[in-house]
Amino acid sequence: KFMLENVKMQQHCQDKITELLGVDPVFIDSSIHSAAMRKRLYWFNWEPTLPEKEDIKFQDILTEGYVEKDKSWCVLEAWNRFPVSTESAKGRYKRSMMPIIFSSPDFDWSKGWREPNRIETERLMCMPDNYTKSVSEKTAKGLLGNGWNLKTVKHIFGCMA
Repeated sequence: KFMLENVKMQQHCQDKITELLGVDPVFIDSSIHSAAMRKRLYWFNWEPTLPEKEDIKFQDILTEGYVEKDKSWCVLEAWNRFPVSTESAKGRYKRSMMPIIFSSPDFDWSKGWREPNRIETERLMCMPDNYTKSVSEKTAKGLLGNGWNLKTVKHIFGCMA
């Protein structure tokens, strides 16, 4: 048995991987059962089923603060280099590259904003709270961004006969 995961890519690259592995990929966006978008292709050699949809919003997983988007942008390794200036954060936020948590429900930048904390980042990837407590928060965000969404891979492996 095998499983390969990758981001969406140019069709000719996807076709080559499919040809070499001999199975078609299954597209799953982990937002179906988590508070973060994570669109990925999964190649595996057992019969797939799609996960059932859960209604989990970004706001639901916060330890404090407010968000104006229903889903967080995908957790990425780059989260360990979060912008420190408000202007840089605004630019990335407008391009939907970084999730921003506001201090006030009117989403006013001047009243304060922050990046997701360790626990919120773990929750976005469906990991248990404090799962990454043995490493620094910066390292944890990098590792979580390079990892798999737990509920997604749990579902895929649960389909294995």
